[in-house]
Amino acid sequence: MGETLDLNDTEVGAALTVRSRAGERLAGKYDLLKLLGAGGMGEVYRAENVLIGRIVAIKVLHPHLANEPEVVARFLQEGRAANLLRHPNAVDILDVGQDDRGTPFIVEEFFEGKDLGQAIDQAGGKLPWQETLELLLPVVDALAAAHARGIVHRDVKPENVFLAEEGGRVVPKLLDFGISLLSHSTSPRLTAPGTALGTPAYMAPEQVLGANLDVRVDVWALGVLFYEVLSGVLPFESDTPNGFIIQIATGKPRPLSEVAPQVHPELAEVIMRCLERAPEARYGDAARLGRALRMARLSMDSETEAPPTPVLPERRLTAASFDLDLPVPEPPKPQAPKPARRVDVTAGIELETVAPMIVRAPWRPLAAPASIHPERPVVRGLGFAVFAVAGFGLLKWTRGQFLQEHLLAPYVRGVAGWMLLASTVVSAVLALGALLRGRRMWRDGEWTGGVIAMLVAWFFGMVAFEVGAIGGVSGLLGLS
Repeated sequence: MGETLDLNDTEVGAALTVRSRAGERLAGKYDLLKLLGAGGMGEVYRAENVLIGRIVAIKVLHPHLANEPEVVARFLQEGRAANLLRHPNAVDILDVGQDDRGTPFIVEEFFEGKDLGQAIDQAGGKLPWQETLELLLPVVDALAAAHARGIVHRDVKPENVFLAEEGGRVVPKLLDFGISLLSHSTSPRLTAPGTALGTPAYMAPEQVLGANLDVRVDVWALGVLFYEVLSGVLPFESDTPNGFIIQIATGKPRPLSEVAPQVHPELAEVIMRCLERAPEARYGDAARLGRALRMARLSMDSETEAPPTPVLPERRLTAASFDLDLPVPEPPKPQAPKPARRVDVTAGIELETVAPMIVRAPWRPLAAPASIHPERPVVRGLGFAVFAVAGFGLLKWTRGQFLQEHLLAPYVRGVAGWMLLASTVVSAVLALGALLRGRRMWRDGEWTGGVIAMLVAWFFGMVAFEVGAIGGVSGLLGLS
């Protein structure tokens, strides 16, 4: 129990000396074995549940904070958030309780391994894109599940991504929901308006300014995380927390393609979209980001798996070659072609990742970026389709028996023709706009919206040609 740990408490702005409680027993069943670390709100111990012999991790609130209701509520909210999530790539909460002095504690899974920050340092500061996606895509999936349950993590960073060693393999785990937001919580608001919580280097512009937050702050933090792991540097760099805050609030991140030109352009484009200043310009949540990352990986895999075509050396024939009496070799026996590895890999990816995306993708997912509205070309196109049909009907009406000999009939037919030609141009423009919008939504993983937008493009393209062009020319010929 004589072990101590000095730290700077970022929550209260004071330097503290934490005295280890190793050797104590909590709630009559948890033996604290070793102090693993400490932060602004509490200490983390390696412990054992003596009733079942299981090794666990226990986070204990600092004793001097146990009498502050807001701090206690925020501390216990971590347990509620992680328990609500229940994802294989997020830490699992096993128990919550209080010690004999009323200090709350949280019992979590204990992992053997290292955090992502340590892994980056051991690898020389950055990781290749294949390993980066392998380690961080499960974290993106965990955050996607959190966002679907109304949980905003707010503190995504390398130290909160733990690479647990389980059964000879590495399983990424998302840790520390201590400052998370629960949108469906009935408890009072734990963060006052204008208050910024988080790690400055990974905070979004709206987060450092203390504005209203949603799940897109986690999308920003994931962008910073990918940027750092792939390039070895942060998109904004400073020696002080205030320096980070000023740069993030006023500046623009350096393009990843300039800092790390070895990163594939399609992957760099996905990451830079996460770092857009305007929240509505980013991916709407982690699920959409995950789909875009998998599409980029599919594209990069197809490029890396295609072997270069071998260049055979040129064979020069001389006159002497024809003087030789060489035996004619027997033609090789045909062999059954072996299935290409490209087909197997692609099929596996389509079954495991693309198919679930098609099933789960809604028509207009929650918190969609404001710039994507697949229904707008539908509404506009319907209006101009009605306009075209009206002109077509007017053209037919002038050919009726009643107006067959009327002096104004040719001029009315001419007006109808011009109406239909105008509809042709507008419908063609709408068809092109819907086609481009559908292509963008398809690339971003918006499968349903992209397909509908492309169908809209096809439909109004047909309206432009059949109703507008043919009817318009007929009306103008009737004028002559």
